[in-house]
Amino acid sequence: MARPSELFAISATVLLVLSFLSRLSPSHAGVSISLRRIGYVFPPSTVFLVMAMFLCFFSVIYSLWPLPLNVKAAFWHYWCTAVAIAAFWVCFYFFALHVPRDSNSTVSQTLVLFGQSVSMMMILLAQTIFVVNLFLAVGQFRHSST
Repeated sequence: MARPSELFAISATVLLVLSFLSRLSPSHAGVSISLRRIGYVFPPSTVFLVMAMFLCFFSVIYSLWPLPLNVKAAFWHYWCTAVAIAAFWVCFYFFALHVPRDSNSTVSQTLVLFGQSVSMMMILLAQTIFVVNLFLAVGQFRHSST
């Protein structure tokens, strides 16, 4: 069975491939962020790259051998992150490319936005698991080295 660091690295590689593939088909869809009344829109390829960067960061942290990280928590972190990323992209592409133009479009949009909100909450849960795991490991490492 693969270790969490390997799973994060494999997922980062998949996101890099998806980033390349998303550049092949021109799309006007993007992920928007508002900061101080200024809106920024990022194409999907950039968002894929940012997600891949974070997954590489987690892969590096989990591959550090001196840190006594909890493996079960690391697997929870990985699977929550992977499911949340998959749900986010499914909802994003459904909303951006396949929103029906009939009377049910409001229901579809609501479901898609609900799915994206749930995926964001799962990402926050996964990062909470990571931070707690890391702090406990650093505390245990400092305690055992003194």
